[in-house]
Amino acid sequence: MKKRFFAIFLAVCLVATLLPAGVLAADVEYVYVGGVELSGSAQTPAYATTDDEGKVTKLESAEGATITWNGETLTLNGATIKGNSGKGIVYREGDLTISLEGTNKIGKENDGNSAGSGIHVDGSLTVTGDGQLDVAGLKRGITASGNARFSGGTVNATATAEIISDSAPMGISAGSVTVDGGTVTAVAEGNKGYGIYTGRGGVTVTDGSVTAKGKVYGIQTQGDVNISGGKVVAEGGNVGIFVALHQGFSIKITGGEVTVTGGSSSFYENVTIEPEKAPAITIECGDSAGDYDKIETVVYGGETYTYNWKHHYFHSSTETDISKFANITVGGVGLYGTDYRIAYAKTDDNGKVTTEGATANDYNIKWDGTTLTLKDAKIIVDNPQNPQSYGIEYSGNSAITIQLEGENT
Repeated sequence: MKKRFFAIFLAVCLVATLLPAGVLAADVEYVYVGGVELSGSAQTPAYATTDDEGKVTKLESAEGATITWNGETLTLNGATIKGNSGKGIVYREGDLTISLEGTNKIGKENDGNSAGSGIHVDGSLTVTGDGQLDVAGLKRGITASGNARFSGGTVNATATAEIISDSAPMGISAGSVTVDGGTVTAVAEGNKGYGIYTGRGGVTVTDGSVTAKGKVYGIQTQGDVNISGGKVVAEGGNVGIFVALHQGFSIKITGGEVTVTGGSSSFYENVTIEPEKAPAITIECGDSAGDYDKIETVVYGGETYTYNWKHHYFHSSTETDISKFANITVGGVGLYGTDYRIAYAKTDDNGKVTTEGATANDYNIKWDGTTLTLKDAKIIVDNPQNPQSYGIEYSGNSAITIQLEGENT
């Protein structure tokens, strides 16, 4: 009987050793916060709280928790975290999502006992939520070997070291950086610092706001920079945005608002300007924002413009009011039309011209940049302030065609 029981016991142990670790441990994952190991899963989250000094203490339940870890997402809700977890004050070996609620702090300025990074992730980092996080580390505010994606909340990442013998201080250092929501500020306070540094994954901004400041570079990347929306500010003591041009990488702006300044130059590479969604992108560049001699350029939708990088100051923004760039005036209303962006307008019984409600299927005036089509249009100009106003005013250099359909006045 004893032999039989022992044999059954051995069999059970053998089966247990063959089961996946996730089955035995309920997919428990680990993260280190302020020197404290938290192990949790979706079924059994880990909870902790912090005091005013930044000390992390584990809890048995969610009551009073400022830190929650479910094996995938670290939720911070009014947490103040200090102490060293090896590579970072918050350290994770694997991908990590941080959800922000309330106001949170990781690390503190000029903390000689702090970790090299406020947050260190050996994987990809995603930040979500609507709270705020101020994170500081000696060498890096945030480090991620994969992509660092910011989709919500407010993140202020600071590298506090004045100088590092083996590398440069960086507000954010990652394989790539993506900003598609929220507000991100990355600052390196040291003399040789970069606000943001990335590997070959580059920097992509589609929405939200990102500010990068460094004594050397605002943004330095071994990849491409693509900005299609949101707001970007890059300030560098040497160069605002530095891209390794000799490796074939590029900078492209198709939308958003971009301001770049540098002590030597705004960029270290020519920039491709190509409006994607907005009717136009306006550009200002010169020695400074207040330079009265700054150059102003307008790039219209469908066009591609190459900006020379040598100015100290650069600013671009999308323009949705296309009437500001009108290339013909009809009845006192400016119209901007091209073969790829046709302008339509309507007239009422009093001869007033308006673009409201005009479409390709319902119009009295059509303008494609070379041909003005009048279709049962009634145009009356009544401008006492300018008696010399014309029904149609065109000052371009090339000839245009006026095509008449129906009865026009």
